[in-house]
Amino acid sequence: MLISPICVHHPEWLERTLPVSITQEQVRNSPDIDTDKPVSRQNEVQYLGYYGFPAYLGGQGICYRICYLVIDTSNWWAGHRVPVAPRWIKGVHWSEQAVSVDLSRDAIRKAPSYDSTMRWGPEQDSDLYRHYGRTGYWADRSVLEPSI
Repeated sequence: MLISPICVHHPEWLERTLPVSITQEQVRNSPDIDTDKPVSRQNEVQYLGYYGFPAYLGGQGICYRICYLVIDTSNWWAGHRVPVAPRWIKGVHWSEQAVSVDLSRDAIRKAPSYDSTMRWGPEQDSDLYRHYGRTGYWADRSVLEPSI
């Protein structure tokens, strides 16, 4: 199912839960989504309307984006968790519960570990992109400006 970031609250890390402001009934009756295709602006409008959320693109409200996914590499190295930008993901393999990325094992092994107690900011963004030898998302206006 697809939900808007508008309904997501602060994670409860110790309980391993992500509270949301939608009901179980809304989830059960939510519109279908084809997970093999990208979400279009039309899909987004349909979902926002279903949940009664305001449009948040095009100057209305807040535009959310996922900056990083935290990858657990404990199957390679004990306790090593690293942030990876979604744009570096080559594939998601649901049956194997794995994600393939466009980064070398060595780069991931040497990457700075993710620390959930540390506040992340522009300096950490720059350090991470520099470590992986990538151009920052802030240099690519197409990432910052939604296409409608």
